[in-house]
Amino acid sequence: MEPTIDQIEPRIAKELDQLITMLANKEEIVRYKELEKYVHENKWINHTIEQIKKKQKELVQFEHYDKPEAHKKALEELAELNRLLDENITVKAYRASLEEANDIVQFIFKKMQDEIDMIND
Repeated sequence: MEPTIDQIEPRIAKELDQLITMLANKEEIVRYKELEKYVHENKWINHTIEQIKKKQKELVQFEHYDKPEAHKKALEELAELNRLLDENITVKAYRASLEEANDIVQFIFKKMQDEIDMIND
């Protein structure tokens, strides 16, 4: 069994916990978490996602059983469902907040990697 970071370097573990806490309290991350919860609890969004999954399965079946007309119709219905989901204001806000949160995390990881690379050079 490999040792945990707490066993290897308690100071690093403590600072990592502080960084995680700071990130969790950052406005963009808090907003993302709120929107994520709302999206997961939204019946219309969940129903639409389920319909999309169903249409995707139908597409595969129609293609497999060589039913071009049914495939074409299902493809049009899928496009409409995706359009409705993409245009939903909550989904737009969620995706934007996800992108912001991801950018923050990516920036931090890049900064850490750059610092580690400088130490190793």
